[in-house]
Amino acid sequence: MGNANSFPRPEDDFYTKCGDFHDQNGSLLVQQIGRGLQWVTFVVSWFQLAFYGYQSVKSTLGWEETYVCVVEAIKITFDIFFMYSTPATIYQTNGNTVSWLTYSEWLLTCPVILVQLCNITGLESDFSNRTMQVLVSDVGAIVMGTYAAFSAGWLKAVFFLLGCSYGAFTFYHAAKVYIESYYMVPKGLCRNLVKAMAWCFFTSWVGFPIIFLAGPDGFGHLSIWAEVAAQQICEIFSKNVWGFLGHFLRVKIHEFIIIHGDCRKLSKVKFAGKELMVMSYVEKDGNDTIRTSTRQHVQRRASFTKMRDLLKKRGVNTRKSIDRVDFNPKLAYEDNIPGMPEHVKREDLMDSNGNMRPQIQAYPPDYLQAGMAMQKMMNEQQSGQKNGFPPMNMDNEQMMRMMAMILQQQQAVQQQQSAQQQPMSGAMGARVQPFGGAEASNSGQMWGQQEVAMTPSMQPQQQGGMFGGGVMSGLPMASQQMQHQQAAMAQAAMAQQQQQQLMMQQQQLQQQQQHHQLQQPSSAIVGSSVDTVPVPPPATVQMQIPATDAMPDPHATLPSVSTTVGSGGGQEGSAASPPPPRSPVSPHTLNLNRQDSARADEVRAMMQNMQHKMHNSPLSIRGKPGWS
Repeated sequence: MGNANSFPRPEDDFYTKCGDFHDQNGSLLVQQIGRGLQWVTFVVSWFQLAFYGYQSVKSTLGWEETYVCVVEAIKITFDIFFMYSTPATIYQTNGNTVSWLTYSEWLLTCPVILVQLCNITGLESDFSNRTMQVLVSDVGAIVMGTYAAFSAGWLKAVFFLLGCSYGAFTFYHAAKVYIESYYMVPKGLCRNLVKAMAWCFFTSWVGFPIIFLAGPDGFGHLSIWAEVAAQQICEIFSKNVWGFLGHFLRVKIHEFIIIHGDCRKLSKVKFAGKELMVMSYVEKDGNDTIRTSTRQHVQRRASFTKMRDLLKKRGVNTRKSIDRVDFNPKLAYEDNIPGMPEHVKREDLMDSNGNMRPQIQAYPPDYLQAGMAMQKMMNEQQSGQKNGFPPMNMDNEQMMRMMAMILQQQQAVQQQQSAQQQPMSGAMGARVQPFGGAEASNSGQMWGQQEVAMTPSMQPQQQGGMFGGGVMSGLPMASQQMQHQQAAMAQAAMAQQQQQQLMMQQQQLQQQQQHHQLQQPSSAIVGSSVDTVPVPPPATVQMQIPATDAMPDPHATLPSVSTTVGSGGGQEGSAASPPPPRSPVSPHTLNLNRQDSARADEVRAMMQNMQHKMHNSPLSIRGKPGWS
């Protein structure tokens, strides 16, 4: 490529040098083929760029394929008209010629191609660690190849081998991405497109080092124009064809989401002896599927709105939930909050108006499989909420508090069952009301409410809790959380079933209590100061259990548990004296009767520790009169 003009040549050797120059460029047929392929690349690149402009108006278009096409079109234009000019071609004093235009174009386009590969759906706006590793390895391969082109002798071989090492690392991670993408995209046409992209990628990218070895920079088996012709074929498949397939795949994935919604299923795929977790797109919901709001995609990208309207004009049924949703510029292509896992996006922390919700810490991606059941459970229960906080961002502390509450409810039901089985004996003092009603003494609770006996098992424990550190006071520190996160999230999958069983038992017990009240004899004597009333269970604790089986919102405070422990003994009342007023109980106040001062101080310290860890409204402890 211009070796004949790189340094002066003697006049007596004119014909010999012209022959050498002719041999380096190849035969006339080879030159015509090479020049013709350059013009084919020129036409394809510019027409493809015009097609991308049309797609940006009608449907969707990624910046990656557009950028690569622009650089490729400019490069081939310079290659046709300024192939032998500097700096397109660099002439060294040792006689080597290097096509710097080719290597510089690879540095500009290949990393962007890998970015598009790692974001094959076009729905991500951040970069994962794997993406950065692929980019670094690809840049290393190109730089080492450039050094090999400029070098001679054994240095050329060393740099070439280093470049192949970088390239092998790039191919390994690229193959991993293709495997994940194949099982992630919807079945049918999308998976066939992924396979076609993989064939184009590996066959064309492997061709470049082979051409380097066989061309003038290597063993010299190919002439300059033969190398140009081979490179143009690889360029068309690696950039133009691959970019068009990637663009078409994104369009089909976006259409799938607009029609069926963003519904995914967790799948396991083995690659190189390792198990990969892949979220596959599916058409219908199931017991093992996770559905994400399609509104987020429409609000973040104007292309979804255009594609939705275009599909409706073609008579295709789209999801009704996005019919009245428009693009929101506040949510467009926002980056993630620093330090958050890659699967948690900024739009998950925003409401429908684009305002930031209070930030919480999401569970680590390493426990994705264990947290799928919890995520599915909360998605089902919060699907009807218009502006509910996305459940996938529940932090570990909140989950442990929720499970502690469920365990308390289970213990309360067990104690209530044992109390109902015991013979009801003894009587509690009552005050006769003007209309024959009765009110329990201040040591008990109003009869007719749900009451269970208080036992030491329901008291907050410091040791031996569900997570090895207690239930109420067992909110571990940072080191303990890392040890018990996996166990907590695995048990969280059973929380929904346990809570449903608890709610059914609660309803059955309430029906039994009402039936028992109707069967109790009541002999009220007019004018008498004493009336016979049903006898409630002994020392009681009242628990406010949610009316539905919905799990607590991850951004809401812990449901209040109002506890009142009675003395267990009866006390006679007087009809003349009015009942003492009951102090109001705040939803975030825990009322405890004094059993022993040492235990009270211990509970106070534990609750203060938990209050310090909570992000929502604080809990407070208010004792009965006389408890200091």
